[in-house]
Amino acid sequence: MRCIVGKDNLASLVASQLYLPREWLDDPARRATAHIPDYIKYKTQPEIAIDVIRDAGCDLPFQWVLGDDEFGRAQYFRDFVYGICKY
Repeated sequence: MRCIVGKDNLASLVASQLYLPREWLDDPARRATAHIPDYIKYKTQPEIAIDVIRDAGCDLPFQWVLGDDEFGRAQYFRDFVYGICKY
């Protein structure tokens, strides 16, 4: 998940968080091989996006949020975006 802020022909990555499939997090051997700490818990992509927007976006001026259909299917994500008036 990436948070990129742009203006005119410039853009900058301001935050990111890796999405990990549930299968990886539920497999102790895979977690160990990939060095995934125990404190990392499964989150859906829309949940990660909300975290990234809250962490980075609160301090940055932006006018809209862009995501694919995975985000559009998640009512809680749409409610969050509408709640911060970024649609």
